[in-house]
Amino acid sequence: MTLRCAFFPSQTSKTYRKLKRECLKQGKLFIDSEFPPSNESLFLDESRWSGADLEIEWKRPGEIVDDPRLFVEGASPFDVTQGILGNCWFVSACSALTNSDALLCKVIPDGQEWDSTSNDYAGIFQFCFWRFGRWIDVIIDDLLPCRSGKLLFARSKTDNEFWSALLEKAFAKFYGCYENLVGGQLADALQDVSGGVAETLIVHRFISQHKKILNGMNSTDDLHLSKRLNNLANGNLTSLSVYKTGISASKRLFYTLKHAFNREALIVAAISAKNDEVEKSLECVMGHAYALTSIQFIELDALQLINKSKPDRGLETTGKRQAMVRLQNPWGEKEWNGPWSDGSAEWEQVTNVQKSRLGITANDDGEFWMPWEKFLEYFTDISVCQMLIPLELGVRSKIKSRPSIKASRRSNATIGTPLNRRYHEWINSEFRCPNFTATFCFNPQFLLEFSGPGTAEVILALNQPDKFYGKRRLPYLAVGMQLMRVEFNRRHRLHRPLPSTATSEYSSGRSVHLHLDKLTPGRYILIPSSFAPKEEGEFLLRIYSTQQMNPRLLEEDTPVSALNKFGIRFRCLVRLQIQEILFHSHNKITATELFCRLSSSTGEQIRTGVAFRSLSGTLFKFDGESFIFHSLCPTINFKFDVFVKNEFHHRNKYLGFARLRVRADQNDRLRVDLLLRHPIFKEHCSNFGQLGMMRLEIYAYDDPLYL
Repeated sequence: MTLRCAFFPSQTSKTYRKLKRECLKQGKLFIDSEFPPSNESLFLDESRWSGADLEIEWKRPGEIVDDPRLFVEGASPFDVTQGILGNCWFVSACSALTNSDALLCKVIPDGQEWDSTSNDYAGIFQFCFWRFGRWIDVIIDDLLPCRSGKLLFARSKTDNEFWSALLEKAFAKFYGCYENLVGGQLADALQDVSGGVAETLIVHRFISQHKKILNGMNSTDDLHLSKRLNNLANGNLTSLSVYKTGISASKRLFYTLKHAFNREALIVAAISAKNDEVEKSLECVMGHAYALTSIQFIELDALQLINKSKPDRGLETTGKRQAMVRLQNPWGEKEWNGPWSDGSAEWEQVTNVQKSRLGITANDDGEFWMPWEKFLEYFTDISVCQMLIPLELGVRSKIKSRPSIKASRRSNATIGTPLNRRYHEWINSEFRCPNFTATFCFNPQFLLEFSGPGTAEVILALNQPDKFYGKRRLPYLAVGMQLMRVEFNRRHRLHRPLPSTATSEYSSGRSVHLHLDKLTPGRYILIPSSFAPKEEGEFLLRIYSTQQMNPRLLEEDTPVSALNKFGIRFRCLVRLQIQEILFHSHNKITATELFCRLSSSTGEQIRTGVAFRSLSGTLFKFDGESFIFHSLCPTINFKFDVFVKNEFHHRNKYLGFARLRVRADQNDRLRVDLLLRHPIFKEHCSNFGQLGMMRLEIYAYDDPLYL
């Protein structure tokens, strides 16, 4: 079978082809010495169990059935059934994986199907999984653990189909042994099989953070919003903008997941509630993961009359359509038995033609539809893996004394989200605690900047590597990251933390994410760190953005002086922040926007951002932009030229100027009001030509490493 895919498929490796040739030449089947068919591959402590006592035997597919196949009529979400191993997190990820032929090609390289017309079967298979920025080839034999002639772990519902059992074995080797697959994280499995940005949404937290801000929307608004969502290229799962129509939290989550699913995101839901009544009423298993295989509105096309007396129930009853999700139980049995369950009366509102299109059956096969509101009532966690595709590949380069920028192996993919105009990765190995400000800024620092127009959507993904002691997985560090807006002209490391623009959760999981859907233009520093002090570890930082961000790792502690080669370094620094300009009432200022050109005796000339006029008409406020200057001399002179921004002409109107002299050795924070003068008057005039006042905040220190 040949899978056609848009995602650049994996090719069988040279090692795989070499091993296969040797086996065929010697006329024997491959046995993997690295992952042998014994207790060593099953358990963390192989001496604890006896294979004879457990009655486990290792068989090849040809010893189990007469006509083994890798795929039978392709792969579908309903193929995979969980065995006795408690690894529903992986099995559900496999079910989700089958929704994308592209990713399936990546994980299962083509050309490995049994072929009865040739004699190239050697009992060897190759799979690919993503780990810490790279796709890793995993080669296994096809000896599978069985009991009484039947597969012990994951299997397909079709007896002679073996892709799921072989994939599970490769995954067990990837993690050290089968026992390590018990009780993993959904988001980790989704990331392993996709290389995407995976995260877990806590339903109640999402609902509480996205409260309804206006009245509910009608069906026309629903359609309008759906069209707008389909035109979004934002990859930010949890922060869709709120539109003027207003949208409730449950509706927003529905459209968010629907939009992600339509872009081939992998989605898995789970129930973590510890309540026997939930399990009894739901007929779903607590702690299990269910692959979301469809999310859509189902038209109630058999409904002739709308019951006007029925109260509006939001998404659950929106006119003549029903918001639904389809889920797949990895056990292949036990289904939802409430409204819209298989064979329930609600399906009488849907024609047989549409039922056939949706695949509605009354079989207890573990696949079932569920109304959206009931889904929110019972399911607690939703893991979503977004396929964010790099449109511009990074360049491999070296950085002095610090780890290198890393452009990992990537594919020319056409699926996923063409969100990012820029995509970058870094590998680094330092963490320090954010609660200890004295050492926090010793962490790696990454500079992000963009100048607009508009705002940027940015997704930051911080990953830790899996570490093992023998076969035992070691716990992850509790890590997170903080984003701080810094001075407009900063090009060196930060030495004292600034107020945080955004902070991720500090989590001891493999991945931590920070989503910013409306980042304003400016310059920012991102600092990843551990939560506890004196902890260090490797991390992979991935940055996706809708704008040109020019991210780079900062190494220099201060700007580089032309006299550095003579051992002469900066002695002091000044940070300026222009807060506002207040014009005198008799000055008729009709402009709504203005900006400053800032010149310093250090040789720098900077254009500020735009200040907007307030309702008073004479007050213009800046957005908190600041600037930093380093000097060899203790005194720095500044000139501020003020212009009216002109959108329709090439030349901006010059209004006036102000001057400032700062002693950098004051070691203090100052607030200063400067006199703003008309340009035709001399500076020593005290009464004539005064336009107003410019208010600044100044930090001046004789230590160039203070800020």
